[in-house]
Amino acid sequence: MKKGLIGLVIVSFVLVFTAGAMAAEFSWSGDASFGIEGTSDGAAGDFFGSGDLYLNATATSGAWGVGVELGKENGDPVYIDPFITYTAEAFTLTLDDSIDNGVFDTEVPGIPANPGLKLEIPMEAFTPYVIVNNVADDDEVTYNFAGGADFTTGAMGLGVTLNSNGEDESTSYGVKATYSMDALSLTGEYGVLSPKDGDSGSGYYAEVGYSIAGGGSFTFHYSGADENIAVGDEDYTKWSEIYGEFTYPIAESVDFTVDVTSTNAEELDESITTYEAKVGFSF
Repeated sequence: MKKGLIGLVIVSFVLVFTAGAMAAEFSWSGDASFGIEGTSDGAAGDFFGSGDLYLNATATSGAWGVGVELGKENGDPVYIDPFITYTAEAFTLTLDDSIDNGVFDTEVPGIPANPGLKLEIPMEAFTPYVIVNNVADDDEVTYNFAGGADFTTGAMGLGVTLNSNGEDESTSYGVKATYSMDALSLTGEYGVLSPKDGDSGSGYYAEVGYSIAGGGSFTFHYSGADENIAVGDEDYTKWSEIYGEFTYPIAESVDFTVDVTSTNAEELDESITTYEAKVGFSF
């Protein structure tokens, strides 16, 4: 099914649902933030110009639900993502205008965001899922597939994921482990990319979180990848990143956040440090 057709189906369903949903339950949530940011490599800082916005609005009636996500980050164009869900006793099915699946928080790519379906089967301590999406180029349709599962037992968690990217014929997979104890939380992730041609690449991610009295928190993570994993718009041969964040509530639903990121790569003469301070409001 082509992207335009899936988008039309979702929008039409939303309109029909809204028109006849006198008994439906409506809910919405979101967050907005605004602040300053800059870098240590001589680039000009963005003073009071770093704004983010996210909004999620849903309407549910029985097992059916429709909704839309709207977001904007640091000057990027606004995105609108409509979706439909059906929740039964044994499964949840989602039809989404833009659904993807990465390898957790690593930079290892999974499947790109395209219109598709997601099937989840929640159980007491085990939740498997399957995703299929597609992209149309003229008369040719390319399909992408993904799947995985999340396990939880007490304070420990384990996740696995597998992706088959039909657009570049690559596969990727990864594993995630978590542990929480009182105010401390630990996360470790590892992913592998196997392209159709060339050598495989890998990426990793490790995080420590700590909650303090009064609602504040510290978060630190260390991540990186080898020469076969591109990082965003960059294509470093090898890179690593250290990230630190402090968040503290200054009023109900209002948080003050300071974060610093230090990136190292073989192409860089020295590490680049990015800093940000912002106030965020959730609703």
